Amino acid sequence: FKGSYILTFAGYNAGPARVDAWIRDYGDPRGKPLEAVIDWIERIPYPNA
Repeated sequence: FKGSYILTFAGYNAGPARVDAWIRDYGDPRGKPLEAVIDWIERIPYPNA
């Protein structure tokens, strides 16, 4: 995930294929302001991400 801790943690819990799908569906949170990253995390439809 090119050094992204957020994507790494999400991928650890849900698997890299799901993270790729979330990036496709919700956009890429890398390089975004903190508020946008939090919004991205809250959109994840996975209970342990």
